[in-house]
Amino acid sequence: MSFEYSEGSGRLSWVSEYPYEDFSLADAESGDVLISGSAYVLMSHLDINPSWRSHEVLYVGQAFGSAGERQAFDRLRKHETLQRVYSEQRPDREIWLTLCAITDVATMSTLHPTDNGVVSQDEDRGHMLRVYRQVIENRQFNGHEGVALAEAGLIRYFQPKYNKIFRDNFPDPKHVSLSECMDLEVNTLILELHGMNVQAEYGSSSIEASHLHFPQYPLFEADGRASLLDFWSDFSNRATT
Repeated sequence: MSFEYSEGSGRLSWVSEYPYEDFSLADAESGDVLISGSAYVLMSHLDINPSWRSHEVLYVGQAFGSAGERQAFDRLRKHETLQRVYSEQRPDREIWLTLCAITDVATMSTLHPTDNGVVSQDEDRGHMLRVYRQVIENRQFNGHEGVALAEAGLIRYFQPKYNKIFRDNFPDPKHVSLSECMDLEVNTLILELHGMNVQAEYGSSSIEASHLHFPQYPLFEADGRASLLDFWSDFSNRATT
């Protein structure tokens, strides 16, 4: 394929051979390559078709290994599942690795039942202070605990083909990663997965592709508690009706 370009007197030739992972633009007459690279990256930046930004989540893993590795590259050097993913995919489908990091951890309040005898104000303040210190000051979930929770939650949400653990049994009080949440009486775990910065939409066979996901997991029975998210949702619905 060749086409005219305004910043020159000649013609450009587009070259991309099966499995069409890479491309090059060359001078049609001389054959000199002017630019080359990943076809996916080019199409994503040109925004020719939004479907180019859609990624099917095949596997979710964490960088914290059993031997204490903390770098994703350390984990990927001899990753058997990753090798299996590569070996079982069609040549015309690219495998992309998305490296994620926990950038923010926040808490939201929960409204207790109206029964005044459930908990005293002093107990309530003490519990809120304890949660704040653990989550915000001590950054309890910015490290290994947070990564383990995020991994399990995303596996449960996307149901990736190559994950087995956590697909059907998260959250479970028996999971070690949830022990701190249960001790702090965290009512609901909410994860946020953002794909805007890397211009990608993530989905799976069970989840529609999107650049933003908010999977939520209740950790306790409702027992009359209502989160501020529920309150805000009800308020918004009333305001629009």
